[in-house]
Amino acid sequence: MKILILTTSGFAPTHTDKLLSQIEYLNSFSDIYAVVEKDCELADIEHLIMTQNFDCVYPSTVFEFSEDKKSILSFNKVLFQILEYHKQAYIGSEIFVHMLLNDKALTNLRSGMSLPSLLLTKVFWYKRNADALKYIDKAPFPVIVKPNTLAASLGISKKSIAYTRDNLIEIIERQFNTFSNLNEVLLEHYLEDAQEFTVSVTGNGRKRLCSATAMIPKKEKYEIYSYTNKNLKEQDRTLKYSSDIPLSVKRILKERAVYLSELLCTRDYSRFDFLMDTNNNIYLIDANSLPSLGTNYLMEYINKQLVSPEQIFSLILLVFCKRMGIPYPKCKNNIPDKILELIF
Repeated sequence: MKILILTTSGFAPTHTDKLLSQIEYLNSFSDIYAVVEKDCELADIEHLIMTQNFDCVYPSTVFEFSEDKKSILSFNKVLFQILEYHKQAYIGSEIFVHMLLNDKALTNLRSGMSLPSLLLTKVFWYKRNADALKYIDKAPFPVIVKPNTLAASLGISKKSIAYTRDNLIEIIERQFNTFSNLNEVLLEHYLEDAQEFTVSVTGNGRKRLCSATAMIPKKEKYEIYSYTNKNLKEQDRTLKYSSDIPLSVKRILKERAVYLSELLCTRDYSRFDFLMDTNNNIYLIDANSLPSLGTNYLMEYINKQLVSPEQIFSLILLVFCKRMGIPYPKCKNNIPDKILELIF
C-alpha cells in the first residue's frame, strides 16, 4: 500500500515528531510505503498523483499559507479539488465538510449547541460603520472575538475578550488589521467559569471510537487554549490533558460528538471541542474535520495501554480501508481486539 502524506512546516506546523513517529511505525510493515512531502506546491502534488499511483493520500493540512509560511490565508480548497478531479482516494472528510467546519458561525448554526453569538462581516464594519456599531450593541457580553474562518485558535487569546463596547471596538479593529484576508469575525459569549473538553471521533457509520479528554488548568481559573499555548511544549502550557472525566459527563460528551459527526457528515476522523458551564450545560466551541494526531487524540485508550501513540495514524488508515473496501494492511494485526471491535 502506497501512501502520500502532505505536511507543512509553516504556521501551525503539523510536521511534528509525533506524526513522524507514526509514519515511521507504518513504514516498519512490509506492505506499506508512506511517502512524506513537506511544503509541496500544488502543481507538484498534482504531478505526484498523476504519475505515482498512490493508494491513499493523507492531507494533514488544509490551509493556504503566505510565502513566508507565517500566515494562514484561507482554506485550500484547490488541494481537495485536485484530489477529487483525479479520483484520488484520500483520508478525511469531503471538501464540502471542510468548508463548512472552517466557518465557525455556520458550524454553530448547524450544530444547535453553540453559545450566543453575532457574526460581523468586514465589509459591513467598514462600509456601514454606524449601523455596525448599533449592531454590536447586541453582543452577549462578555464576548470573545474569534476570526470566523481561521483554525488552530488563531487570533484567540485573553486579549480577544471584550467586557465593554469600547473594548469590543478595539478588538474588532485589531483582528481585521492582524489578519488581512479575514472577512468576518464571530462575537461569541465568553464563559468565565467553564471547563473545556475535546472529543475525538474515529470511524464511519455505526462503529465509532470516541476518546474524551479534559483540559485541566494548571492555575485555579480556566484559561483560553490559545494558539501560542498550543505551540509551547506540554510542560510549559497553562493547561494539561486528562482522561479522568466523570463517567456521566464522558458519556454525554461522546454522545454529542457522535451526533455532530453524523450531523456534519465528517468522515474517517474528527474532533469536537466543548465547554461545560457550572450548571453542566455543554456548548460546542469548535469542530475540526482534520485534527492533529497528537497523543491527546486517543489519550483515553493510550492511558489504558490499548493503543500506543505510534499507532494513532494506523487506526485512521484502517478506518479508511474499511470505508474504501480495500484489504487491511498488516498493521491491523497489532491493534488489540478491544479497539478493533469499536471501529469494525
